[in-house]
Amino acid sequence: MMSKMEQSLLLKQGPETENKGPNLTYVSDQFADKGFHFQTKVENIQQAGAIMKYLIDHLNPAKVNHLKPFLPELNQADIDQIPSCLFPDTINTDNISFHFERGLPLVAKETFESVYPFLGLYLPKDAPQTNTLTRLLDFKGIAKNLTQLPLSELKLKEYVNCFGDGDKLLSTGRLNCSARVLDAFLDLPQLIHMADHQKAQWFNFSPDKTLRDGIYEEVKFYKQFNLDIDQLAHYFKLSPGDLLIIDNYRMAHARVGKRNPRELTQILFSNSCMTSVQIDQFRKSFFELITL
Repeated sequence: MMSKMEQSLLLKQGPETENKGPNLTYVSDQFADKGFHFQTKVENIQQAGAIMKYLIDHLNPAKVNHLKPFLPELNQADIDQIPSCLFPDTINTDNISFHFERGLPLVAKETFESVYPFLGLYLPKDAPQTNTLTRLLDFKGIAKNLTQLPLSELKLKEYVNCFGDGDKLLSTGRLNCSARVLDAFLDLPQLIHMADHQKAQWFNFSPDKTLRDGIYEEVKFYKQFNLDIDQLAHYFKLSPGDLLIIDNYRMAHARVGKRNPRELTQILFSNSCMTSVQIDQFRKSFFELITL
């Protein structure tokens, strides 16, 4: 349970309601509107998790329609230190392309699916300051002006069924790299080869692994849809004690600059009992979200 001090920390930006003190739904409503919440002066990982849970518990489902199937019974699932030493490429690169952590669950492939709709990125108070940037790209309405493309939920479903993340023989029913959401609507998809690639490989053709050409290739891909991701993105430089809470099924996130191994703490809230009916419901609402 969140202490009154933690509630005060989270709600300090909230307006006062007449004779009632802070508006307890203000931050959650702002999160629903923007798709993220940036919090400073968080003491430790336990407080970061408590703040996330408080925000999630106070969300109005009517304001986050795409998350409705997942809001009941959400629990803090995983706490990881990233980048992981198990994936040295993500340490050596200075660019990670926009993505949805653990992939958008668009087609059910198991009896019960795990979903991860809320992501927290926390830089511990004792961590050194870095110049690394976290970027967020809002997918709400991102395809609304793409009238030249055959936009349909069925086309998205067929793409994920055939070319979702995984090896060439078995799709997981998910899309991790966010550019592949738009790739699904092309008559001749360009990013099918990324299905079995790791994050550090997306858009990367650089032999020295600096991935600066990876940034260029990603920008070029989005520009064919008249989307300037450099202009559309939100930029954050986390300082020690900062927490960035993200709607992981609306806001794709990316990294510019290198991070030391295990520098950042990643917190995920999940529901591990989603049925195929609920996944289908999410796919429909996600399609509506990006074409609003």
